[in-house]
Amino acid sequence: MDLQTKEFTYIFDTTSGKFLYFQVTLTGNPSDGEYLNNQLRIHEDELGEGKAYTGVTMTDVIAIARKKLADYVAVKDTSAQ
Repeated sequence: MDLQTKEFTYIFDTTSGKFLYFQVTLTGNPSDGEYLNNQLRIHEDELGEGKAYTGVTMTDVIAIARKKLADYVAVKDTSAQ
């Protein structure tokens, strides 16, 4: 499924002004009628070793969001349960 980035938002605490996380909305709608709409929060500890909010690009954050979504929807082996 081809995913499109529909929203990319910087989320701040309105009281302190502190940056909290990026919010990325990914959507997919192939011609077969299936549909995916997912909103992901990307926190500073997910950016990579030694990286801060101010040291990444939107492209970097979207790549992290796509990987996070793939990890969420990956089929897990539950046969041992």
